[in-house]
Amino acid sequence: MFDEHKLWFDKLVIYTSPSCLCGSDYIKFPQLMKVLSLTNFPTDQYELYITKNESTNFAHPYSELITVPYMPSFYVVDINNNFHLMPTAKETPVEQSLFNTLKYVKNSFP
Repeated sequence: MFDEHKLWFDKLVIYTSPSCLCGSDYIKFPQLMKVLSLTNFPTDQYELYITKNESTNFAHPYSELITVPYMPSFYVVDINNNFHLMPTAKETPVEQSLFNTLKYVKNSFP
Protein backbone atom coordinates (compact mmCIF):
# COMPACT_ATOMS: atom_id res chain seq x y z
CA MET A 1 0.00 0.00 0.00
CA PHE A 2 2.88 2.40 0.66
CA ASP A 3 5.78 3.36 -1.54
CA GLU A 4 8.49 4.80 0.66
CA HIS A 5 9.61 7.31 -1.95
CA LYS A 6 6.12 8.86 -1.97
CA LEU A 7 5.89 9.50 1.76
CA TRP A 8 5.94 13.23 2.45
CA PHE A 9 5.89 12.92 6.18
CA ASP A 10 8.49 12.05 8.75
CA LYS A 11 6.49 9.58 10.84
CA LEU A 12 3.21 8.54 12.34
CA VAL A 13 2.94 8.79 16.13
CA ILE A 14 0.28 6.62 17.75
CA TYR A 15 -0.96 6.80 21.34
CA THR A 16 -3.13 3.98 22.62
CA SER A 17 -4.07 1.93 25.65
CA PRO A 18 -3.07 -1.71 25.97
CA SER A 19 -5.38 -4.58 25.34
CA CYS A 20 -7.45 -6.13 28.07
CA LEU A 21 -10.49 -8.38 28.43
CA CYS A 22 -12.75 -5.46 29.26
CA GLY A 23 -14.88 -5.44 26.13
CA SER A 24 -14.53 -4.50 22.49
CA ASP A 25 -13.50 -0.90 23.19
CA TYR A 26 -10.30 -2.06 24.86
CA ILE A 27 -8.63 -4.35 22.34
CA LYS A 28 -6.87 -1.45 20.66
CA PHE A 29 -3.23 -2.43 20.59
CA PRO A 30 -3.66 -5.77 18.73
CA GLN A 31 -6.04 -4.11 16.27
CA LEU A 32 -3.57 -1.32 15.55
CA MET A 33 -0.72 -3.75 14.95
CA LYS A 34 -2.89 -5.86 12.64
CA VAL A 35 -3.76 -2.85 10.46
CA LEU A 36 -0.14 -1.67 10.32
CA SER A 37 0.98 -5.14 9.34
CA LEU A 38 -1.74 -5.71 6.71
CA THR A 39 -0.99 -2.38 5.03
CA ASN A 40 2.76 -3.00 5.01
CA PHE A 41 3.31 0.35 6.67
CA PRO A 42 7.10 0.76 7.12
CA THR A 43 8.01 -0.06 10.72
CA ASP A 44 10.66 2.66 10.81
CA GLN A 45 8.02 5.30 10.07
CA TYR A 46 5.82 4.99 13.10
CA GLU A 47 6.20 5.32 16.85
CA LEU A 48 3.78 3.64 19.20
CA TYR A 49 3.21 4.80 22.79
CA ILE A 50 1.07 2.76 25.14
CA THR A 51 -0.30 3.98 28.45
CA LYS A 52 -1.68 1.63 31.09
CA ASN A 53 -5.07 3.31 31.20
CA GLU A 54 -7.31 5.65 29.26
CA SER A 55 -5.77 8.71 30.91
CA THR A 56 -4.21 11.13 28.46
CA ASN A 57 -2.06 12.64 31.20
CA PHE A 58 1.21 10.71 30.93
CA ALA A 59 4.83 11.41 30.09
CA HIS A 60 5.96 10.90 26.50
CA PRO A 61 8.77 12.30 24.34
CA TYR A 62 6.55 14.93 22.71
CA SER A 63 4.71 16.17 25.80
CA GLU A 64 6.16 19.67 25.38
CA LEU A 65 4.86 19.87 21.81
CA ILE A 66 1.45 18.20 21.94
CA THR A 67 -1.31 17.13 24.28
CA VAL A 68 -2.89 13.75 23.71
CA PRO A 69 -6.64 14.47 23.74
CA TYR A 70 -8.04 10.92 23.64
CA MET A 71 -7.15 7.27 23.11
CA PRO A 72 -6.28 6.22 20.54
CA SER A 73 -4.74 9.33 19.00
CA PHE A 74 -2.93 9.44 15.69
CA TYR A 75 -0.51 12.21 14.81
CA VAL A 76 1.04 12.61 11.39
CA VAL A 77 4.38 14.37 11.73
CA ASP A 78 5.45 16.11 8.56
CA ILE A 79 9.00 16.69 7.35
CA ASN A 80 9.00 20.11 9.09
CA ASN A 81 8.24 18.43 12.43
CA ASN A 82 4.66 19.73 12.57
CA PHE A 83 2.23 17.41 14.39
CA HIS A 84 -1.18 16.94 12.74
CA LEU A 85 -3.83 15.29 14.92
CA MET A 86 -6.07 13.05 12.84
CA PRO A 87 -9.75 13.21 13.72
CA THR A 88 -11.29 10.09 15.21
CA ALA A 89 -14.79 9.49 16.49
CA LYS A 90 -15.44 7.40 19.58
CA GLU A 91 -17.98 5.28 17.72
CA THR A 92 -15.54 4.58 14.86
CA PRO A 93 -13.69 1.28 15.23
CA VAL A 94 -9.99 1.75 15.92
CA GLU A 95 -9.09 -0.14 12.74
CA GLN A 96 -11.11 2.29 10.64
CA SER A 97 -9.58 5.33 12.36
CA LEU A 98 -6.08 4.08 11.71
CA PHE A 99 -6.93 3.08 8.15
CA ASN A 100 -8.34 6.60 7.50
CA THR A 101 -5.10 8.06 8.85
CA LEU A 102 -3.00 5.80 6.63
CA LYS A 103 -5.10 6.75 3.60
CA TYR A 104 -4.54 10.42 4.44
CA VAL A 105 -0.79 9.83 4.61
CA LYS A 106 -0.73 7.90 1.35
CA ASN A 107 -2.83 10.42 -0.58
CA SER A 108 -1.45 13.68 0.82
CA PHE A 109 2.09 13.74 -0.43
CA PRO A 110 3.02 16.80 -2.53
